[in-house]
Amino acid sequence: MVRHRRLNEFDPLAGATPDGSASSAGELLATLRAHRRVMLTMTALGVGLAALYAAASPPLYAARAQLLLSPRAMPTASGQASAGAIEPAQIESEIVVMRSERVAEAAIRDVDPQLAGRAPLVPLRAWLRETLQFNASEATDPFLIGRRKLDIVARRLSVRRIGFSNAIELTYASGTPEHAAAMANAITAAFIRERASAREDAARESALWLETRIEEVRRRMSETTAQAQKRRAQRDYRIAGAANAADATSVEELDSQAASYTRTYESYLQALTDNAQRQALTGVEARVITRASAAAPKTQPSWSMILALGALGGGLGGVALSFLREGVRRAVRSPADLSAATDLECVGVLPRIARRGWRPSSRLSSPLFEVAAAPFSRFSDSLKRVQTALAIHDRETPTRRIGVVSALGGEGKTTFLCNLAELLAASGSRVVVVDADLRKPALSRALAPGAAAGLIEALRAPAEAADFVVATSVERIDILPSAGDAPVASHDLLGSPAMAEILQGLAGAYDYVLVDLPPLTLLPDGYAIGHLLDGMILLACWNKTPMATLREVADGLRAAGAGGLAAVLTGVETTDAAARPYYGA
Repeated sequence: MVRHRRLNEFDPLAGATPDGSASSAGELLATLRAHRRVMLTMTALGVGLAALYAAASPPLYAARAQLLLSPRAMPTASGQASAGAIEPAQIESEIVVMRSERVAEAAIRDVDPQLAGRAPLVPLRAWLRETLQFNASEATDPFLIGRRKLDIVARRLSVRRIGFSNAIELTYASGTPEHAAAMANAITAAFIRERASAREDAARESALWLETRIEEVRRRMSETTAQAQKRRAQRDYRIAGAANAADATSVEELDSQAASYTRTYESYLQALTDNAQRQALTGVEARVITRASAAAPKTQPSWSMILALGALGGGLGGVALSFLREGVRRAVRSPADLSAATDLECVGVLPRIARRGWRPSSRLSSPLFEVAAAPFSRFSDSLKRVQTALAIHDRETPTRRIGVVSALGGEGKTTFLCNLAELLAASGSRVVVVDADLRKPALSRALAPGAAAGLIEALRAPAEAADFVVATSVERIDILPSAGDAPVASHDLLGSPAMAEILQGLAGAYDYVLVDLPPLTLLPDGYAIGHLLDGMILLACWNKTPMATLREVADGLRAAGAGGLAAVLTGVETTDAAARPYYGA
């Protein structure tokens, strides 16, 4: 429409850089800000689901017991006891033993893990596995029942070393504090019994091996002694010679073997005694220093953690959904986007009208009169740029009959037209607005609420159209309202010679004729009237209007013969410092 400095080269409201490209950080913030309702909804949904989960989850109580591992004292040569140090690997080994199935089975024999007051809270993965793999035979199979009990104990049991000390803390969680304490104490008792049993088994095996070796050595010692005595008894001392010398040698050898077996026998006896003492005095001793109490604290559900995780998950889901929606429905967010989608000049970037409290009169409480209520607001200053663009274009090509149209509903075209009319009237121009949105005459309800006749009647008698024009409360602004029921073929009426005659007559009586048209994606009225106007302004709402839709309607207007096209971006939201009013308005 007008070829002065392009607004998409630099616009503070859109957060664009002078080379026409928005910063990645700005785009990210703009996307998040535009989809804040989605993110807030998802966050609220996450918190709600987390609250339901926490409310439906049965409570778990954690009972804690503590054991102390200490080395057994070894007697020294002086008769004093000396205790060695426990290696970290030994402590880790004791922790593994405490978590072993053997200890769990011993504890289960004392306390059944399924006798909690409420059903155990199992992880979702385990619940799904049990549900999907369940069959009728599993309910009565003793082996599978035992395995389920062991799984319950393994999930509920936690064992850790306390700092760098030799103390071990055992924690067991259950549906009731009494059951949690009973299981914790049962596991500690089973662990101590298991260690004692293991020590006894080791001592028994060692003693059995030594006893076997002692019996064998004793037998050989007895046999050798007996042979030596027998050979000595058969020896003839009266006969001297080589034979007697050989017998003497054989007896001495047998005596030597018997003495050797005797020494071996005595050493094994000593080893047996030492082994018994070593098993009793060496190794690691475990003793309970803190028994689990029935006054166990409640650990699950943790409302604060569950709600925090729900809020975090919902927020992340909202962010992901926002970017997914952004990728599927690419909406316009800058003058560059608007120009790229429509191949039109962007002549204005209008911020969202800020909500206000009290205003001097009820008329000024509507956004339709934002210019009158706040003449120095950001919206008013931005709209003045559109007015300036129209004035510059009017010097080159007379532009008196201007249509205002949008692709979608709710993009602010009626608000834009009404405030633009106020600016033009404030500059001394006589303006008439034509409410051609016959199905939703919002402009007529605001400016001429009592009108009984208007555009539809004027189309039946175009020569008398001036008789249906109504003066408004704003000086130098009149309106040709829309009253009565909308016709079925409204596009045929708006593109007819009668409409051309009406526009021609109004253009002769007023400086500007502004025509409010319905959204192009809903009705084709804008396409039908486009060739009768000097220019059309296509509005697009920031982060709402899809770029593909804008491209379609812009191509449709060109194909319909609409001339003097321009575009305006409305409803822009930004917190950029460059967008703050220079004069503090």
